[in-house]
Amino acid sequence: MAIRQMRIPIQGLEDAGKVIPLEEALRQQEGVIWARVNFAAQEVIVLYDPASFRLSRILQMVRSQGYEVALPQWPADSQALRTRLQALGIPVGAGLAGAALLVGLYLSLVTLAQGWGHALELLWEDRWLVGAIAAGFGIQVGLYVYLRRLRACPVNPHAATAMTAAGTGTSSLAMVGCCAHHVTDALPLLGLTAAATLLNQYRIPFMVVGIGMNGVGILWMGRALLRIRQRMGPRMDPRRSG
Repeated sequence: MAIRQMRIPIQGLEDAGKVIPLEEALRQQEGVIWARVNFAAQEVIVLYDPASFRLSRILQMVRSQGYEVALPQWPADSQALRTRLQALGIPVGAGLAGAALLVGLYLSLVTLAQGWGHALELLWEDRWLVGAIAAGFGIQVGLYVYLRRLRACPVNPHAATAMTAAGTGTSSLAMVGCCAHHVTDALPLLGLTAAATLLNQYRIPFMVVGIGMNGVGILWMGRALLRIRQRMGPRMDPRRSG
């Protein structure tokens, strides 16, 4: 069981005789392992189990005793967690942008052939295929950006770039194949009869290859990330160096 410590400043504690009752009330709260009131420093020191501890209950109980409380400083591990979550913002944003780009490619192709309204209808019909291709590509892009932002990344940047570039090409091809049966009627009118035949004939292989390449890229980058964690351990820092 992991044990954490927290200091909670309080105001209004003017009677030293009320220290013991306050300590007893604190120790009865769920998740509190031990509690002590420092009358001189006007603060409460709490040892707690983070699995069951609720800060809101402690604050409510202290206030019910007639004291004012200030929000405590979170432990260092929580600060590190917030920093890490903030650092994930750019990779997540890049992944969402990559997925949105592929969906935009689908909508653009169908809109050029049959109009915007029809494109939205067909997007809903093909939502599972489009979603699988776009999600896989988005995850791959997000992992790539995350790996590139790690300090002292032991991954070959050329290999990671090549893997992502391959995923970009196959995902784009898969998305074209996904909407091929919607645009093949219009392609002959544009003088692209051969392209229409090719897209219609190999639509399923295009999509399978695209989804498969995304899966390979995700597995490769996942293994690279695992190697980084094993090598760097607690020193791992997703923030941009320098």
